[in-house]
Amino acid sequence: MVVFPTPGHTPGHQSLLVQLDDEAVILGGDMAYSSVKMQQRWIPGVVWCPDRLVESWERVEALQARHGARLILTHELDMDVVDAVPRPEAEKGGTA
Repeated sequence: MVVFPTPGHTPGHQSLLVQLDDEAVILGGDMAYSSVKMQQRWIPGVVWCPDRLVESWERVEALQARHGARLILTHELDMDVVDAVPRPEAEKGGTA
């Protein structure tokens, strides 16, 4: 595991590169709302420094290319996983 700085959203924001047995993953936290918006360079409305944010995105993209890493961002949830979590009403036999 390697922790590296990705300032932009906040001055102290950090991300994590994790090398697993079968793949590399970058845990990007809140550095972007989505990988598509990051690739298109859409700057969110609330950031500490837009220029540093773009520099961080470039750093992450370079690491992705170098390690063949998959990027996981906090705001990009796998909806299949979310939908698989039982709702409290369903556990009681109610309807959602």
